[in-house]
This record gives sequence, C-alpha cells and structure tokens, in this order.
Amino acid sequence: MTLQVNREDQILTLRGTVNVHTAPILLKALRDKSTRSFTLNLKDVTALDSAGVATLVEGLRLAREQQQPLALHDVPDCVINAFELTGVSALFSASIH
Repeated sequence: MTLQVNREDQILTLRGTVNVHTAPILLKALRDKSTRSFTLNLKDVTALDSAGVATLVEGLRLAREQQQPLALHDVPDCVINAFELTGVSALFSASIH
C-alpha cells in the first residue's frame, strides 16, 4: 500500500492492499496531529483484510473523538465486501461518499 497525504485539502489517498503489513502506516497517518484529516480516498485500494478493516474502525473512533466526520470517497467493491464480511457495514454507512 502507498499512502499520499495532500496537506492542502487534507485528503489521505490509499493505493494497493491494506493488510496486516500496511495497516500500521495508515494508522500512523490517522493519528498524526498535523494531518487532522479524516477524509480518505479509497479508489485505488485493491484489497482490504481484517487488519485494514480494524484500522478504518479505529479511524472512525478517532474522528468521533475529535468530533469530526470520517469520509470515505470512491469506495471500491473489495472494501464494501470486507465491511460486509466483518459485520461493520452499518458503522460506515454515513461515511461512504
């Protein structure tokens, strides 16, 4: 997975597989106080495992803690399927744009 942070519009763009090996990179970006972004472009995500799902759930928790919305843009089918398989679709229903 690669992660691009656009500091101007505060969008985190993910590319590739978000899994147990790459999820810590995303988690670090979500926790980064200088980013202050909870907008993720997932258009180029090719796979998401349970560690990736857990990281997005943590991102949702962090956003709520800071009273900000989490916005997921261009969500591919592989992410929707992972949400459905892990039973977290309802958590993200308001976040998917």
